[in-house]
Amino acid sequence: MESAELITGLWRVVSIVQRAPEIDHDMPYGNGITHYYLADGLVRCISRTDVLTNGPSYSYQVSGNILLFTPVAETIDGRERFRFLPARGVFAVDGRAMILTFDVSDSDGQKIRVMMLERQDGPVPEGKQPAGFGPIDDPLLGRLIWYDTYNWYDGSIGYKRSRFSLRRSRIKINLSAMNPEDLEIVISRARKVVTSIQEYVELATLYALEHLLQRAEAWRDDDDKRPMTPRRFRAAMKLQSISFRPDGSVEFWHDDGYLFCGHFIEIQIDREDKLVRADIPG
Repeated sequence: MESAELITGLWRVVSIVQRAPEIDHDMPYGNGITHYYLADGLVRCISRTDVLTNGPSYSYQVSGNILLFTPVAETIDGRERFRFLPARGVFAVDGRAMILTFDVSDSDGQKIRVMMLERQDGPVPEGKQPAGFGPIDDPLLGRLIWYDTYNWYDGSIGYKRSRFSLRRSRIKINLSAMNPEDLEIVISRARKVVTSIQEYVELATLYALEHLLQRAEAWRDDDDKRPMTPRRFRAAMKLQSISFRPDGSVEFWHDDGYLFCGHFIEIQIDREDKLVRADIPG
């Protein structure tokens, strides 16, 4: 059987791992793709998280056990762009199983990505479909654009970083929704928070000071002789974005000013405006 015939058909993703010389174990890798359909020199990707076109994501060429993938432009979230990068891999088929190995080395070092695939019979499954939400022009929140990839509306608002500031900065807002009922909840919640943005930001800042100041002191570099004071902490953290969830919770995301080596500072409040979380996710 020709190499191209061996790989033709529908393949389910069993696992994807990434390997690097400096890591002594496989690192799981996820990109949301559940199936690949290979036929007539074209690859269609089926994703549970991203809305992809029904057309191909790649074209491919086979030479022996070498696969060369070339990306095809897709219309994603209303814009045409290349979601994927060119890739060159080695494949091995054993019955209904296929192993694909790609060199994905970059400026950070050498990396190998290994995909375990299983041949699947039946029709090509349906991937994630567009939600059908159009743009919103809100008198308070401004223009909001829907992104199917993230299940949220994305926008920005003007914000004074202090009551004495003469300049308004722009911060991002995103409103998560899975249906029209969710959308009504998050828009109402966002309007309430944005109307009193200075008060909410001050609450988030005070909560961060209460729960993260000692952690910031522990993260302080040995060569840094300045004490971690509340004033220094406040000056370092800068609000970058606000996320609104259908359960009424709100997350305030801050640049950490390198207090925690580049981690975000996340402060969360619940639907009753109770502060419930202070963390430094990566």
